[in-house]
Amino acid sequence: MTTTENTSGAMADFLVALADFDRRRGWEALGHAGLFAFLTSELRLSKSAAYYRKSAAELLQDYPEVIEPLREDQLCLSTIGELAKVLTEENRAVVTPRFF
Repeated sequence: MTTTENTSGAMADFLVALADFDRRRGWEALGHAGLFAFLTSELRLSKSAAYYRKSAAELLQDYPEVIEPLREDQLCLSTIGELAKVLTEENRAVVTPRFF
């Protein structure tokens, strides 16, 4: 396994865990108003980094088929942020392959 594969896998694992944390509203029990507030306050991420991770976590909740391409380094975090802006149930079959 190369360093890139290891990094991609680690980021994918983190985003899957973050999506589950958000789905369960784990941030609420820690006193935060939402996932973004948790990421910036608790994890001390920049607003930009928090935005991309929040967008990815929300996308993975709705479209779990994106997880494997993320693990396989076919998608990066910034690409997932762009995909999250345009992907819908209606266009997923057409739009998703364009990002891989």
